[in-house]
Amino acid sequence: MRILKLIALILLALGATQAARAQDTTAKARDTTTRVAADTARKAASGALVGKITDQGGKPLGGADIVVQGTAMRVKSRNDGSFTLAGIPVGDWDILFRKLGYDPAEFTLNVVPGQQISVAIKLGQLSQKLDTVTITAEVFNEFAGLVTDSLDRPLEGVEITIEGSEHRYTTRADGRFLFLDIPPGKYILRFRKMGYRARQQALQMVKRIDRNLTVRMGQLAQSLSAVEITAESGFSGRDSVAQRDFAVRRKMSGTQADFISREDLADAGKSPLNLAIRQVARGIPAKELWNAACVLVDGQRPLIDPSTPIQLANGGSGGAFGGSASNPSGERNIPGGAGFTTLQTIFADQVELVEVYPAGSENSLTACARFPITIPQCDCNAARSRPIVVVWLRK
Repeated sequence: MRILKLIALILLALGATQAARAQDTTAKARDTTTRVAADTARKAASGALVGKITDQGGKPLGGADIVVQGTAMRVKSRNDGSFTLAGIPVGDWDILFRKLGYDPAEFTLNVVPGQQISVAIKLGQLSQKLDTVTITAEVFNEFAGLVTDSLDRPLEGVEITIEGSEHRYTTRADGRFLFLDIPPGKYILRFRKMGYRARQQALQMVKRIDRNLTVRMGQLAQSLSAVEITAESGFSGRDSVAQRDFAVRRKMSGTQADFISREDLADAGKSPLNLAIRQVARGIPAKELWNAACVLVDGQRPLIDPSTPIQLANGGSGGAFGGSASNPSGERNIPGGAGFTTLQTIFADQVELVEVYPAGSENSLTACARFPITIPQCDCNAARSRPIVVVWLRK
């Protein structure tokens, strides 16, 4: 009897396993059918561009860029100059053709569903009289990447802004983005989508560099009020004004100001910021940095009283700072008091970007206007102005 019961249980288990496998096979087949249908629909609602790129003498140009401007769609020409760019959405698009050392070409393409358009492009070589330095200045600094949600699904409609430049972009269905020809410099990169927690990150561009980045944005709780969602998504008026002020300061910064990125501070690790920036800042005495009292956080919140305890959870790449029995939250609590300065309440690995303005060099006056009149040394009309430091934290 026991043997019969055991056999029955084994048969039931086998039946359940086979049923589960059948369900899994059915689900996979359904997913495959859905993907095929979506791909077929996408192809039916898009077109393709094919062609060949040569110089004026007809010599094939390999490695030339073909870019659908306003999207992340791009390919490079093959060694024989030929290229294929498929899946271009229906509509009018500006197509850019370019290669280092050649004049770029551009035209508007009208994409019709299911149609393949063939073109022949000739690029004129830059004057041989130009020296190497001049041609190098034509280098196309590029910054590309992908934005996803916390489950790694592509996010469409994310507003991406390179603050301090004219570059703006909104991700499409695949969540990808591509910025072309970003001048060398240090910027703040902003990612915003209503209903998702806003992100900001420092971006450092140098000549002849291609950068790639994947950004994950966490969805906000539905229980939040409309006002809270707007603020956490980065669309509040205060955020907009702070970013506008940054762009103005950067434009009017002059030669004395310094911009220190997270890359510059990478070796400083968990050091207090007043120590970390002394190693990399230029044009400002170390003593002034140590005692810097005019400090703004995220371009809008003054850090006024260094004697007041401040808690900042580490927002670095590793997430929360490891806790301990005495500090389970993982937060680093700076006790304040005598001998502590404002910048000492922030750690290097919590920072995206630092703006440093030696005394009297913050020409836009947007930073000093943020301090209350109770801090006269930070006032725009102070008889003896102090250095101003603006700290942008990782988010």
